[in-house]
Amino acid sequence: MDKRPRLYDIDASQFLLCLFEHYHEGVLIADHNGILIYYNKVLAKLDGLDHHDVIGRSITEIYQLEPTQSMTLNALRLVRPLINCNHIYRTVDGKLVNSISSSYPLFDKNMLVGAVCVVSDYSMLMDNYSKTNPQALKNPPGGKAEKTDVISFDNLIGRDENMMAAVDMAKKAAMTPSSVMLIGETGTGKELFAKAIHYNSPRKAGPFVAINCAAIPYTLLEAILFGTAKGAFTGALDKAGLFELANGGALFLDELNSMPLELQPKLLRALQDRQVRRIGSSGEIPIDIKIISAVNDSPFEAIERGALRADLFYRLGVVMVHLPPLRERRSDITRLLSHFVKKFNKLLGKNIQSFTPEALSFLQAYPWPGNVREMEHAIEATLNLAEIHEIAISLKHLQTALPLMKFGLSPPAPPPPAPPAPGLEDDFTQEAANLSEVLRKSRGNVAKAARLLGYSPQKLHYRLKKLGLNRADYKIST
Repeated sequence: MDKRPRLYDIDASQFLLCLFEHYHEGVLIADHNGILIYYNKVLAKLDGLDHHDVIGRSITEIYQLEPTQSMTLNALRLVRPLINCNHIYRTVDGKLVNSISSSYPLFDKNMLVGAVCVVSDYSMLMDNYSKTNPQALKNPPGGKAEKTDVISFDNLIGRDENMMAAVDMAKKAAMTPSSVMLIGETGTGKELFAKAIHYNSPRKAGPFVAINCAAIPYTLLEAILFGTAKGAFTGALDKAGLFELANGGALFLDELNSMPLELQPKLLRALQDRQVRRIGSSGEIPIDIKIISAVNDSPFEAIERGALRADLFYRLGVVMVHLPPLRERRSDITRLLSHFVKKFNKLLGKNIQSFTPEALSFLQAYPWPGNVREMEHAIEATLNLAEIHEIAISLKHLQTALPLMKFGLSPPAPPPPAPPAPGLEDDFTQEAANLSEVLRKSRGNVAKAARLLGYSPQKLHYRLKKLGLNRADYKIST
């Protein structure tokens, strides 16, 4: 007969202590007075202390900390968890440790009885991140980028008026040293625009370095951006940050509105001073870079809700380029579908030549919340299921490959055709007359005219250029 204890007969505290002994992070437990009652071997190694010597001693005895500086004591004092905090402390023996720590109060029948603190070595997290995300930390090509990374504005697919207005603005932005902010929903091609701006600028021989501010743990982002100096904390090495790696080129900060607020003033200072200081260093390193940033919603709304500092926006949003969502550039849908079919025909060895009328009707009417990225995924998924001998994509193909798309019982009807219009020349004449009238009312103020028309400023600039109108001609009109 098996005499081993059943799991539910084992005391839960013994079970947890056994788990903590084999945990890959440091763990300490203190009672409600801040006296250590548990301290695992991982934390002992990180702190450089004998774990038998610390049990029964207070936290302020083994760490050179005031009570208000201790993560564990603060969790006891505030009676709430403190999660993923960058915590630099010094042990009683003088060892400096840079950590990412989380502390949690412990309760027994609603009575506070202590706190547990989980400690991770900051340098180990950095090392693990660089191994699993090598593209984020490796030296950029520095003018030796592969052909696939070099993007021209001709690579940006689309002839819709809204798209052409964005391209026109981006081309102008490429030729100046000013910062550029790309504003567009997820999947609208912000990184492609950023690369096109860089590789068509006077800095094209320099590196293009990109980072997604939302994809990096916020506790690592500062070191990744600014770099580290040897000895700054346990295990720290001399490592250049992305600012240094982008020197002479461009740094693309994607999803800027996800950058932690506490890091934004440091970014602003680096941009204002045109120099950076590695963490743990006293020396300043001059930088010469063009900043291209991107946000996936209105920067003004991000400022209002406290996600983006206004002063940082004024520094980075010198030139703003609005990238239209796919639902606002429907005349490009067929062109994009054709592009992705050709791409995945070649990749997957298929021979799709067209779409059935029902499938094309659906794809043209679909709202594409994920924009161009969603369309690329949809075509790749569909071609994966198409047979070698098939030459057309049907609605059934789409329904099989993309069950999460909202197909309904029948494909939506295409938009009704526009009524017959006069000739192209008449259209241009009428539009020029309309714009002239609005410019007269606004006395040549393009921003005001754009509001009256319901246009974005860049779209109005684009139309004025197409029609040969000069806003300066209306500034003195009454």
